[in-house]
Amino acid sequence: MIDKKRKRLVEEIIDGKIILSMRAIYQSKVGLGIMDEGAKEILQSLSEKQGKKMNSVESVKDILAFLEFFKDQINLAEVKYPMDYF
Repeated sequence: MIDKKRKRLVEEIIDGKIILSMRAIYQSKVGLGIMDEGAKEILQSLSEKQGKKMNSVESVKDILAFLEFFKDQINLAEVKYPMDYF
């Protein structure tokens, strides 16, 4: 993804299971065969819903679980605000 503030490309770490699922869909004949417009619309809708959820106030409860999941990839010393800020 692109960090617009710093104008640089940032690698987004994605869980291995998600990567394998995406490869099965987008890089196989079977997966590509089932990816009709309806499936694309469903995936886009799910992505948009998840984005709205993560932008909501309620998503704050998920921050600690997210940090725990990515604890080896996030340097908490770089976090601008303390956790109770969120």
